[in-house]
Amino acid sequence: MFLNFKKSALIQKSYSLVALSFFVLFSLSVSPAIFAMMKSGATSSSSSSSLADEYKELHSEIRCENEKNPMDYCVLKPFQEEHEKAYCDLFNYPPTESVYMRYYTDGKPVDREKAKTTFAFRLNRMKQPKPEGLHYMIYDSNGKVAGQISIGAFPSKNPEVAYIVFKDFCRRGFATNSLKKVVELVKKYYPEVVSIKADSHPDNEGSIRVLEKAGFTSKYVEVKTEKGPRYEFVYDLKSSD
Repeated sequence: MFLNFKKSALIQKSYSLVALSFFVLFSLSVSPAIFAMMKSGATSSSSSSSLADEYKELHSEIRCENEKNPMDYCVLKPFQEEHEKAYCDLFNYPPTESVYMRYYTDGKPVDREKAKTTFAFRLNRMKQPKPEGLHYMIYDSNGKVAGQISIGAFPSKNPEVAYIVFKDFCRRGFATNSLKKVVELVKKYYPEVVSIKADSHPDNEGSIRVLEKAGFTSKYVEVKTEKGPRYEFVYDLKSSD
């Protein structure tokens, strides 16, 4: 009985050694693949993190100074989920208060669901490590929403910029200073861009002044659409260098 027990123990030990050998061989063959996958994942994560760091300024709050009144500055805040309501409100206040609304929506507020869809699309572009469009809410120095400004999409060499400011915040330089800052960011981070476009209704004197102060030049263009005539503005980034 003792001999049988000893023989059984030796057999079990042999099986254990064989199993261990197979495990070691399997580990040696699989480990390089696992290591390669881990290394690839780490490299991808590192690359994404590096890209995010490179464009960190675009994802940060940006203060736009007011030379005439330093205390009345504005702040650009990158689109976030919590900005949806404020964004939609911008396109739903009484259209008679803004030539902008008459020009772009034929005097009618933008459908709120459509505004939400547009916001979600722009929010997604802004969230990329290198944003595919620059979309900011404009706040006054007291933390109140004053408007919004958007430019895109990249990698277009001739993106279009658009902005809108609540009536109560007009004539304080918010649109002009925000536009200047966005142009500056495009120059810095999107060297492939050749020019920036903008449109304005001929009656929208305020918007025309904003574009001219920011360095845009214009030409009058007749278009046979519901928008009617407009001024087409262009900021030539290459000639401004």
